[in-house]
Amino acid sequence: MTQDTNSSSSSDVNTDANAAPAAASGRQSMDGTTLVVAHRGASAAAPENTIEAFVLAASMGAHGSELDIRRSADGALIVHHDAHLADGRLIADHPSGDL
Repeated sequence: MTQDTNSSSSSDVNTDANAAPAAASGRQSMDGTTLVVAHRGASAAAPENTIEAFVLAASMGAHGSELDIRRSADGALIVHHDAHLADGRLIADHPSGDL
């Protein structure tokens, strides 16, 4: 069995001209249309990871938004980029009511 040296790992961009369409990597829809995914919503125009940023991204034409979700100590899902808050507290160590 030989290994194809033109193949790339799932974290690399595949530059092989004979490779499968980019739809496999999530960069294009099944019909080949390029998809626009807003990173943390429209984070340049609104506070990132907020409903305002997600709604604004959609109104600007994004097909979807990437967001970060953390679980609090009481199991609630919290939309926040880092595992720690700005003051250093770990989200997972605190109930949602304290965040």
